[in-house]
Amino acid sequence: MDLPSNMTRAEKERYVIELLKQNKGTRYIAQRAHKSFRDIGRIRKKWEKETELEKRRLEGKGGNNSKSKSKRTQAIKMFSEGQNPTDIVLELDLPPEKVRTILREYLEMTNRYDVLQVIEQIKANRKYSFSSFMRLYEILSDLGMGEQQIKKVLELAKHNQLEHLQRKVEHLGNDVEQLRNEVS
Repeated sequence: MDLPSNMTRAEKERYVIELLKQNKGTRYIAQRAHKSFRDIGRIRKKWEKETELEKRRLEGKGGNNSKSKSKRTQAIKMFSEGQNPTDIVLELDLPPEKVRTILREYLEMTNRYDVLQVIEQIKANRKYSFSSFMRLYEILSDLGMGEQQIKKVLELAKHNQLEHLQRKVEHLGNDVEQLRNEVS
């Protein structure tokens, strides 16, 4: 993926952290983010330290004594353990709206709030389903397309150029086949 040249240092750092979360190697990250191994190591240490502090904060200093923790803190811990909102509503006897609010806070703390915003936008736009959005994401991932490539394709589609390009590719393919036949 080609990174936009106008990315701020913080945006590049977040990009490196996302790649680290995906368990990408340092060499891969260095190529994608245009960062030195030293800078990536520094970002990794900072991220691991923040993650450890957040984990300790969620677990509390006194171990797993969840009965003394507030329901909000218990819910955040449950989200961090992968439990779903319905389980939290039932186990902690909290109203669903309160659990949704806590989920938003948890997602913000873990830099994943944008995921929730995307889901809410998809739900609001009744033309698309979340499953079709996820399928599109899988296709783009399989193709290895970056943000700039996706923008170019969408721009071509916006100006009705995709059919023209498809015909041109077919025509060039026919030309290549014809040249192969002439060479044989």
